[in-house]
Amino acid sequence: MNPYEIPYHKVVSSEEERRIEELALANGHEARLMNQKAGEQVAFAVDRYAKKHRHPPIVHCLIGKGNNGKDGIAAMQTLKKLGYETFEGLSHLKRGGILLDALYGIGFHGEILGDEAQQVLIANGSGLPILSVDIPSGVYANTGYVSVFHIQATHCIAIGTYKLGHMVGAGYQSYKTIELVDFGLGKGYMEKMEELCRVVNLSALVEPEMPKVVHKYDRGYVGVIAGSIGMEGAAYMCAKAAHRAGAGMVRLFCDDDFQLPIVEAVFSKQTIEDFRLWAPKLDAIVIGPGLSEEKKEFVNEVFDYLCDHPKPLIVDAAAIGIYVHRLKKPFAIVTPNGGEMRFLRNSRKEDFVLFEKGAPTWIFDPKEAKPYVILEAEPKLATAGAGDVLGGIMAAYLARTNNYMESAVLAAKRLLKAVHACPQEFPVATEIIEKI
Repeated sequence: MNPYEIPYHKVVSSEEERRIEELALANGHEARLMNQKAGEQVAFAVDRYAKKHRHPPIVHCLIGKGNNGKDGIAAMQTLKKLGYETFEGLSHLKRGGILLDALYGIGFHGEILGDEAQQVLIANGSGLPILSVDIPSGVYANTGYVSVFHIQATHCIAIGTYKLGHMVGAGYQSYKTIELVDFGLGKGYMEKMEELCRVVNLSALVEPEMPKVVHKYDRGYVGVIAGSIGMEGAAYMCAKAAHRAGAGMVRLFCDDDFQLPIVEAVFSKQTIEDFRLWAPKLDAIVIGPGLSEEKKEFVNEVFDYLCDHPKPLIVDAAAIGIYVHRLKKPFAIVTPNGGEMRFLRNSRKEDFVLFEKGAPTWIFDPKEAKPYVILEAEPKLATAGAGDVLGGIMAAYLARTNNYMESAVLAAKRLLKAVHACPQEFPVATEIIEKI
């Protein structure tokens, strides 16, 4: 595989972040200045959010007693300098603006009770956007467990690093969007942190370069094994998405009575003879979308061939259950959704790359020390065929790069970009394809 470094941010435990902060303090950093720097960065994030969403320059702040509260106080001081009208507490919510949550941070445990629980209820019911400092109050930073009463944030401003509670359990659902801000620890200290997993920095991903002079086969030849009677749409969407994502050629292995027009593709029968004929020419293969149970023997024959003649391979949908129960497997990236994950519970993860579709998306590569996670979520992708589209995009990248991790993260970014470009409130998969 070609070397490719995935840009990422570390995800750490609250104990690990405290360990590094204590190390910084022991080496001469001042706690007051660290709080001030964190507060400034939070204030700048609030300012960006307010201007982007056209909120009036008014901020109400829930301030706790710990370091999170100190960060909130520092943020309010900076916001005043930026011209904001600021209020401590919730007495002036009718003025509108933004609510800043600095009640509890990453050290929270137990339950929010009494007057603070009442404040949380008022904040959540205020109708104002709530921006949480580091993590929404009431969320356990290490587990994602939440207090019965917890802040439901509009936006979360993570300080320094992401925490596991941002991406697992109910913690992931405690905010809509999230950003990461620095608080001045420096690169050296960040490198000393032992991460639990890694958040893919999608904005820093670089598209593979294309030479000035290029032939269609240089852009990759993708084989799509998909679509049984009544499920031809999955094959259509996968093949079409591969074309739109840059594949120079797409060969669709389908049933004889395939009816949907894909004038750009070439066609072959779903037989092992046809597959063996064309497989040597293919740069990447995706198998599974829209295949019926009756295709099990053919799918196993394909896997047998690929065990002896390896090709970059994506295993999706109906092919997943067949693949994981085999004793001998060709190496592949497996792309299950939540329901299909049941097939993988007892599987040896060193046999394949696992791309667990969903919100968030988890990627486990046996060659990587830590798992990767894609935090970005898009409700518009909850539509039939979105997984088939992803498979086609991923195959196009895999055909060009021959790198599973690179193809996986680039495909996720491309799909998110496409769905964001759809003007429809609920786009269907064919409309998403047109925006690739």
